[in-house]
Amino acid sequence: MLQLESTTRFLWAFLLAALVSFLIFMGQGSSYIFSVEECLEQEVVNIQIPLGSSAHVISLILEEEGVINNAWFFRLYVAYKELDHKLQAGDFQLYRNMTAADVLTKLMGGQIQREQIRIMIPEGLTAVQTATRLAEAGLGKEEQFLALMSSREYFSSFFFLQEVPIERTYPLEGYIFPDTYYVHKDASEREILNVMLQRFASFYTSFVQERIEEMDFSLHEVVTLASIVEREATVNEERSLIAAVFLNRLQKGWLLQSCATVQYALGEVRSVLLYKDLEIQSPYNTYLHPGLPPGPIASPGESSLQAVLNPADVEYMFFVARGDGTGRHYFAKDLAGHNRNRRKAREN
Repeated sequence: MLQLESTTRFLWAFLLAALVSFLIFMGQGSSYIFSVEECLEQEVVNIQIPLGSSAHVISLILEEEGVINNAWFFRLYVAYKELDHKLQAGDFQLYRNMTAADVLTKLMGGQIQREQIRIMIPEGLTAVQTATRLAEAGLGKEEQFLALMSSREYFSSFFFLQEVPIERTYPLEGYIFPDTYYVHKDASEREILNVMLQRFASFYTSFVQERIEEMDFSLHEVVTLASIVEREATVNEERSLIAAVFLNRLQKGWLLQSCATVQYALGEVRSVLLYKDLEIQSPYNTYLHPGLPPGPIASPGESSLQAVLNPADVEYMFFVARGDGTGRHYFAKDLAGHNRNRRKAREN
């Protein structure tokens, strides 16, 4: 009986301690979460949340500026509410010692309006062309974009960049995802590139990873080949056919012989390539060097990436532009057929 009473007292003591701890926690939390009126009399704090900031980074910014008292508790509350991915970037008017609930409300829609610029980055642009386009739209400076594109600053943040060779002039070449973006006019070059790389990351799904492993390719090789398809194809429905041609040639150990890679080596797009152009000494000259070039020659869009992952089931080994203004190509399985197609193209 004495032992039972002792056990009972222990359980009550344990429950009481747990309850006290809970009340202390909730006492701190409730004043932190539910006290709405207090913040109205507090000092106003203007906060800028950079594009691409995680809940962890946001919590540290808020704590540093005195908006919240405890970054860890804020992250815990955000995770509990499952709102990690609902927090927005932008300029916010907050108060010191706000509640977590009020902060979340602000970060999910109460941002100060900032002037936005709509910028379309089309498929097939090189890193240099992209930097120029962004600068011409009034978004940052071209030289700063190129400096960031040539650094390895983003490599620790984006796993898909780990395979990029060190010797590339612009390691981000090919990974700046083509899309239409709405960018704050005063966003930094670093923030803008961060958003574009995140857009690429959103394309990379478990399905893509599984398919890449089936092909026995690396992601960098897929992006590289997709960039060649992007620059060679004009008509969307031909992308899978062009991808198939290049994959067939790789499988047989043939040279890719892509004019697009030669143009990249030359540093300019020429409507007609001369035979001397095909002799340029560059690892990107696929008329001289077997296999894929060291990296992408442009930013491929989703259609070209999917074309490489899901090529047409054909035996074509050659293609040539029809030259009839349609942007289409003739395809052939052998050299004899290819020569016939070349004659037809010349007639067109």
